[in-house]
Amino acid sequence: MTSFFIDVFDDRVDISNPGGLLPGVTTRNFGKESVRRNPIIADLFHRMGKVERMGTGIKRMKDLMREAGLQEPEFTSDTFFHAVFYRNPEYSLKLTGEKKAGVTTQETTQKTTQKTTQKIIQLVTENPHITRKELADFIGITDDGVKYHLTNMQKKGLLRRVGPDKGGHWEVVK
Repeated sequence: MTSFFIDVFDDRVDISNPGGLLPGVTTRNFGKESVRRNPIIADLFHRMGKVERMGTGIKRMKDLMREAGLQEPEFTSDTFFHAVFYRNPEYSLKLTGEKKAGVTTQETTQKTTQKTTQKIIQLVTENPHITRKELADFIGITDDGVKYHLTNMQKKGLLRRVGPDKGGHWEVVK
């Protein structure tokens, strides 16, 4: 089984795969001619309408990046095949303390926490016997995420657990 690597940087995403280009593919014909690594899988995906047989994927990627105003992806091959996709600086992962695209990470976290807290209060009000698992399923976060929020809400005096873990219930503190 071949491994591949995806490295996400502030300015780019670098995908690398050991092994280099397939036999028959050269830097001269790369992106212009199609050579399938696994013809059976390629045929299956073609019949599902997920790929075409023309070998136009590289050209389409370059065209779409150019249309988006981004630098074209770079493809290199030695003992590894590398594809580098340059990111829009507006969506940079690195924050400099200034707001990026109008929202900082701290603000996003606060808004998410507030929405989750409101949802938990609503669900507990509707069903005081609701379990952590049920909360997680309704809200769409992990059981550990629910536990984290419940613990914080109890510390802040928003919620109170009455009775044992099994058989008890929640009360919203007014």
